[in-house]
Amino acid sequence: MYFAAFSPNRFKTTSNNMQSLRWVFKLFIIFSLGLEFFQSDLQVGACTEGDRAALLRVKASILKANAGSLSSWVGSECCSEEWEGVQCENERVTGLAIENLMLKGPIPSSLGEFQSLKALSLTGNRFQGQLLPSLGNLTGLILLNMGSNILTGPVPPTFKNLHLLQLLDLSNNNLSGVIPSFLGQLPDLTNLNLSSNQFSGPIPSSISGLPKILDISLSNNKLTGEIPSQIGSLKTLMTLDLSNNLLTGPIPESLVLLPKLWSFNVARNRLAGPLPGALGNGLPSLLSIDLSYNNLHLGNVPDWIKDKKLNEVHLAGCSLQGNLPHFTQPDSLSTIDLSDNQITGAFGNFFTNMTGLEQVKLSNNRITGGFPEFSEGLYGEKLWLRWLDLSSNQVTGQIPSSILKLAHLERLDLSRNKFNGPIPTTLGELLSLEWLDLSINGLTGKIPDSFLGLVKIRHVNFRANRLCGLIPQGRPFNIFPAVAYAHNQCLCGKPLPPCKRRS
Repeated sequence: MYFAAFSPNRFKTTSNNMQSLRWVFKLFIIFSLGLEFFQSDLQVGACTEGDRAALLRVKASILKANAGSLSSWVGSECCSEEWEGVQCENERVTGLAIENLMLKGPIPSSLGEFQSLKALSLTGNRFQGQLLPSLGNLTGLILLNMGSNILTGPVPPTFKNLHLLQLLDLSNNNLSGVIPSFLGQLPDLTNLNLSSNQFSGPIPSSISGLPKILDISLSNNKLTGEIPSQIGSLKTLMTLDLSNNLLTGPIPESLVLLPKLWSFNVARNRLAGPLPGALGNGLPSLLSIDLSYNNLHLGNVPDWIKDKKLNEVHLAGCSLQGNLPHFTQPDSLSTIDLSDNQITGAFGNFFTNMTGLEQVKLSNNRITGGFPEFSEGLYGEKLWLRWLDLSSNQVTGQIPSSILKLAHLERLDLSRNKFNGPIPTTLGELLSLEWLDLSINGLTGKIPDSFLGLVKIRHVNFRANRLCGLIPQGRPFNIFPAVAYAHNQCLCGKPLPPCKRRS
């Protein structure tokens, strides 16, 4: 029941490889916490009368706004399996998980009475009001998860007393104020998640005082100032997410001193200046990096994209120039996003040796030449590309029938280019395709009837081409909005007017 507390789900990727790796990381956090109640024989049956009375006060408080909730909390044996969400040791309540019930109202004040409590999770509800200062009196807490509620106000200063805390998750609330410096004085903290709140002010430099920290997420707040250089002292840090804030200044040189960091995300801030000079040689464990949409001016696409064993690269909106990188040996990349830059030239052998690619986003650049060639690997490895976005470039020529090799493609966006010629019938054999946009090109001929085999398709756009003839008359193509077929030469049939009969 406590596993929802270990859900750092703020990563943007849908890559299967990275998802698997992150699940491994979550499990690592679970076992690294070493919670005694996971390892010992938990008591079943009676609890102290004081704890039972406190549980009933919690229930009564919740029932005021949530009729019928916690219906299993009846009888005298509050440590029994019938009392859902309650765990005990030595007749004392040590764990409470009241999760994902959409409960409303304030946090029950009686929660501050469980002096033996080691784990408290109220995630996935709609509790309102401020965090209880009395929770800071639960000095035995190892895990505190109040994420995904509607809590407001600051972090209570009493939380500085939680010296045994290993996991603190206050994400997805409306908490405000500054991030308190005392959070950097919790010596056992391994996981800190304050994401998706209204925290403001600087990141406290005291954060460097977390000798065991593995995961920090401060994303989606209103944090200002520079990333503290002291962050380079966090030798155990594995993931750092500071995205969607108002951070300024450069990325500190000390970042490259983090030997275990494998995920780094500072997207959508106001960071400026050059990247750390040693980035290409530092961060030996790095697998995922996102620097998108800052004021960084990186020049040409950096060489470390192909030199490091990266799995995900997101450099959208980084003022990149020059040509796409050429990968001369098999690469580990599964996701690459270089959209919204000024990249020029043709695709060349950009896709060569990249059989593991799942997502490619190159939209809104100045790429020229023909459609990229995709080939299977040296040993016949299949192509796993699921998302291909080449929109808003200057790609020319025909869409080749060899696109059939992209058998796992789910989303294809070739809009706003200079493609011409007919739509290949083999596009209709991409049975996983859900989203297709071929609008604003120079495509001719008809929409192939083979498209009726696209049973998963949910969105199409053929607008502003030179297409002609009968639209495939079967669902969903005959019920898509008419605007999806507008501004062509002579398309007809539902949802457009009927085709004219030849006399």
